[in-house]
Amino acid sequence: MKKVFASVAVAAIAVLGMSSAQAADPATLALSGGNAVYGLDPAVITATASVPGTVAFSAAGKVITGSEAVATTTVAPFTAKCSWVPAAAGSNALTGVLTPTDTTVAKVNSPTLTVKVGVPEQGVISPIHIYVDTVSCQQWHTV
Repeated sequence: MKKVFASVAVAAIAVLGMSSAQAADPATLALSGGNAVYGLDPAVITATASVPGTVAFSAAGKVITGSEAVATTTVAPFTAKCSWVPAAAGSNALTGVLTPTDTTVAKVNSPTLTVKVGVPEQGVISPIHIYVDTVSCQQWHTV
């Protein structure tokens, strides 16, 4: 009886055109973060992927030093982080390339994330006036 069911299942798969190993869904990659002020702390770029792997982060088409192959977390959501120091203020195009751990899944590029890097401005700050009273201490001697 088991052989009959197995034969029917194989015949159904053959008729319906399914294979025993279906192609994996294509991977996805999205970037977020990256907003910064020029000359201050680095910005953190977060890549979120649909599968585990490594991410190469780029700014203006050049790979960011130290972020050439950042491993994602091993559990979902699969994220990788990059600390980025902007080279200049203004609009910057950031991208990422995911290389999945599973070699049957193709590499994928992220959509471009455009971030604005601000210029630090010194605001007008009213001065704080500090007055110090000095008290002269004299030691009194009695004779």
